[in-house]
Amino acid sequence: MPELFFYDFSTCCSKLRESVFEVWGFPAYRCTYRESVANLALASGLRYTGSMSLSYPQQRIHEIIELKEGYNVKTGKGDLEPLSFGWELRALKEFLKLARRHESQIFFIMVCKLALQMNLQIPYIIIFHIKHKSMNWIGLVSITSLLFTFTLELLDVKRMMVIFLHVRRAVKETVSKFGGSSKALALDDFIIVDEHEDENNEGRIIHSGKDLKAEYYMAVRYFLKLIVITIFSAWLVGHALLKFFCALRCENGALDFLSHCLPDPKMSLAENETASSLFSL
Repeated sequence: MPELFFYDFSTCCSKLRESVFEVWGFPAYRCTYRESVANLALASGLRYTGSMSLSYPQQRIHEIIELKEGYNVKTGKGDLEPLSFGWELRALKEFLKLARRHESQIFFIMVCKLALQMNLQIPYIIIFHIKHKSMNWIGLVSITSLLFTFTLELLDVKRMMVIFLHVRRAVKETVSKFGGSSKALALDDFIIVDEHEDENNEGRIIHSGKDLKAEYYMAVRYFLKLIVITIFSAWLVGHALLKFFCALRCENGALDFLSHCLPDPKMSLAENETASSLFSL
């Protein structure tokens, strides 16, 4: 049964954090194969890979909360069976796996790919409109597609908010009750795969109430980071669209920093030539 084995592994980034940046307060996270597949899909330009990106983690969190599915514990018969103890911590850890991956998605897609690209294309459309006195329809189609993709990303952020609020409502009471305790709150028994030995070893992790509180606060921090990045990217997109519509409102398409329409350069040149001729007389 795959769920009985311990599949977390260290990536190049986590090894770098362990050796260099962990002393400065940057924690090193171990990755699972499910997270690595979703991250590779994001690096190749895909938003999703099947259901691994958002749907499957959301369903796993829902099952853990509704069924109170805790960690596997070794019974007297020697089998590993999930108990109800520690399901709050497990739900928080599943949310953190989802939040870490989604943080990378909204930063690289919403900010770097959509918001910044829109702020580069809209000035080009304004310049084209000023020069040719016509609209660049190809640019408008591109801006519309970017805005549509940005809206889809906002819907994903909304789903993340719903998941976080669901997890928070489920675990808040337990965190406030056992958050400061050093006693064992949950046991996690698993099988360690050793490539150098023929037999697999068994391992156990003991989680306390302080671990639950630390994971809860970490989930809150990740949620706040998601909200801050989303607000920043939405501000960039809104500023670009406001600049575009203000430029369309002006007759010659030119405006200054305060959204005041600038005079026509040709008219200004004619006025300057008339004034210089009067001064010469």
